[in-house]
Amino acid sequence: MTTYSPILRKSAAEINALSKVYLDSNNKSQSLLPVIQYPLFPDISDDKEKFLKITKNFGSYLKKNIGTHKFILSLSPALDELANDNEIKAGTSKSITALIIDDLKQNNLNYTLIVNYDTSDWILKELSQMKLQEIWISFLPYTFSGGADNLVIEGTYKKFNKLFSNCRINFQADFYTDLSDPARIHSFIKKLTEYKTSVMFTSTSCPANANNVPHSRLTLASPRNDLSLFKNMQSEFTDLIFSDYTVRLKPEPSDADKHDINMNNTYLKFFYTSDDSYYIGKSGLFKEFKAKQIQINSTNRLHKNAQEICSDIVNSPIYDGANFSYGDNRIYKVSQGVEDIKNHYTPILIGINHHITHTLNQL
Repeated sequence: MTTYSPILRKSAAEINALSKVYLDSNNKSQSLLPVIQYPLFPDISDDKEKFLKITKNFGSYLKKNIGTHKFILSLSPALDELANDNEIKAGTSKSITALIIDDLKQNNLNYTLIVNYDTSDWILKELSQMKLQEIWISFLPYTFSGGADNLVIEGTYKKFNKLFSNCRINFQADFYTDLSDPARIHSFIKKLTEYKTSVMFTSTSCPANANNVPHSRLTLASPRNDLSLFKNMQSEFTDLIFSDYTVRLKPEPSDADKHDINMNNTYLKFFYTSDDSYYIGKSGLFKEFKAKQIQINSTNRLHKNAQEICSDIVNSPIYDGANFSYGDNRIYKVSQGVEDIKNHYTPILIGINHHITHTLNQL
């Protein structure tokens, strides 16, 4: 059974999409090992109280949504912006990593940690004192040249093996969107497997947004080169873990950015995953299909609403059926006029939930 590790942020749409996968008895969630990124901190100098509140509430939030299911917690990019632990310690005797770990333990979460290969020494030093049984190292080959691959891998392993001598060390090779050199990817994975430990291949070929597809139709946006590359390597590396960024590569807008968004000038975007491609169903402009709904202007028929886009998906040969996943069921209900969608949160939830379910069934 192949393990699948989708990368998710702490956003309501992404975590709820994952939660509903676990609730669906028809899927293969026992082979699911999500990588959940720790939420980004606000500027400590601006709002320290909010900063510390995150470390107290994150564990209970995950407990409510994923229960005792095992996951990997990524401390990047949340800790990457912190110069040192002294920024946090005023007002608390605990280090930032201790605050995070205590919160997870208090909620009895089933987790392991992942850090980047170039994580700051002060973070690694704190973690090395916590008697961890397992840790993941994330390599980011898209940030350095292929000629440095062996040097980076060997040097990183030597450093981590010394710091975490009694800890199982696993590897992630995150190529992000850089899939241009399959030979390098294969070579990098092969080098990691020589250490006889768990290895995860992470990448994505899903478009970062829907800017390049036309509105008011369902469009083939890109091939799933991420999955096809994995399958090409799977026969040789039989225990290789597959990981991707689902269909949510672009970060969610900040609260400030959301406040500035004029919904009337936006589109609803439904990312829909098939066996070998990513499709995007993109509505017309909010202000145009809203006008159409109240029959102000007949020319607005050029701008499809959520129901019409969902109908296009349901009537397409790529649609997996109303009973396939929570997301597919929502698409069907919208297509039938039973439900409506008036926000951007719901299409994100639908797309990620369908993608995770579809990928689990493929693997």
